[in-house]
Amino acid sequence: MGTAPRVLVVDDERFFREAVRDALDGLSLRCELAESGDEALKLAEDPGIQAVVLDVRLPGTSGIEVLRSLRERRPALRVIVLSAHTDQELVLEALRLGAADYLAKPIHDEELRLAVTRAIEGTRLATRYAALRERLSRLVHGGDDVSERGEGAQAERLEALAEPAALLLSEVMAATRASLLVAEGETLRVAAIVGGDLGADEVSPASRLESVAGLALG
Repeated sequence: MGTAPRVLVVDDERFFREAVRDALDGLSLRCELAESGDEALKLAEDPGIQAVVLDVRLPGTSGIEVLRSLRERRPALRVIVLSAHTDQELVLEALRLGAADYLAKPIHDEELRLAVTRAIEGTRLATRYAALRERLSRLVHGGDDVSERGEGAQAERLEALAEPAALLLSEVMAATRASLLVAEGETLRVAAIVGGDLGADEVSPASRLESVAGLALG
């Protein structure tokens, strides 16, 4: 079982902090409570925080300032803002800054629960997307570095490229074991192995019609 998601609840009024926490009880998550913007920003540094319920009106560091800082520091983190009916200008500013949702006080429990559930899922998806973009960026830039080594005759290029390419792909795919296969006529030969027990030159070629699972892992 994975770790339960954590939700940061930020409100300077204890009644509302505890009301949000109580409304979320039973959702298989944990609540962290903060009464100021500065405290909230410190707690939100923890990657275990996967959603924030934030009052737009806070003494000192305002809710809008907290939201702006969170969007800069953790752009994938979804923030739900709370407001009174008279705070429409603040709500519009919060939405412009990237708030995922807003709820008006007094809070309706079911509406809050749905908003928090959506926010947690949104944070997870955005985090995965950002990680994928980072891996793709590494693949593109790493591929440029690898290709610069591929000069000379074909055999020389293969020898120069095989190991760097296998290392790059294993890093991008977050794989501890990987290998690079090269087609030679009707056979497949292992040109490089990362994390295997054998060296590439110790693995016999296989027919293209054979399973290459064991060959790939060495």
